[in-house]
Amino acid sequence: MMNGINYHYIDDDGLPYSFLDKFRTYQKNTLLIDNIIICAGQEAYQPLLIPLEQRGKMLHAVGVRKLQ
Repeated sequence: MMNGINYHYIDDDGLPYSFLDKFRTYQKNTLLIDNIIICAGQEAYQPLLIPLEQRGKMLHAVGVRKLQ
């Protein structure tokens, strides 16, 4: 997993991005992909989260805002 990734734009070559590596050196790369699905501004929908946590399940929600 990589943290602190900056996505720059979408073009015919894919999705260019940059990040700082473990030596704190700025690296650039491009994800060579055909399709991109952008899920922005979504409302969290987690109907199973609380019931499963109440049963002692260890869960981690990825890519959603925290519920109050």
